[in-house]
Order: sequence, then C-alpha cells, then structure tokens
Amino acid sequence: MPTRAPKPIYTKIYTDFSQLPALLTRDEVAWWFRVSVITVDNWVRSGKLKPVKIGGITRFNKSELLEVR
Repeated sequence: MPTRAPKPIYTKIYTDFSQLPALLTRDEVAWWFRVSVITVDNWVRSGKLKPVKIGGITRFNKSELLEVR
C-alpha cells in the first residue's frame, strides 16, 4: 500500500504577529506558539486560552494571545 504524504497543517507563512488575522484557528495558534494542537486544547480546558465560538466554529482572539505570550 503506498504511503501518503502528510497533509500540511499550516501552509501560509507569517513572519510577524501583526500579519496574522484578528481571529485565529487552533492550527494557527499552535503554529504561532510552536506547540501541538493537543496542547492548545489543553490550554483551553485549563482556562489559559479563551476561545470565541462563531456559529459552532472555534477561533481565538489575537489580542488575547498577546497577553498569554
């Protein structure tokens, strides 16, 4: 059985935090902090990060991430 190449988690490259959109996905948060998505989920459960739910979609406010960092 042929092996598939792993799907890239995050393909757009930002060099500066100011270039990121105002609301970030889990993958973008994980990429920025250089942690796994599981770590981001753990931070949400522990209260370190507060997600914003928009129509069932979870996003993270960029301004709140500045306080965590």
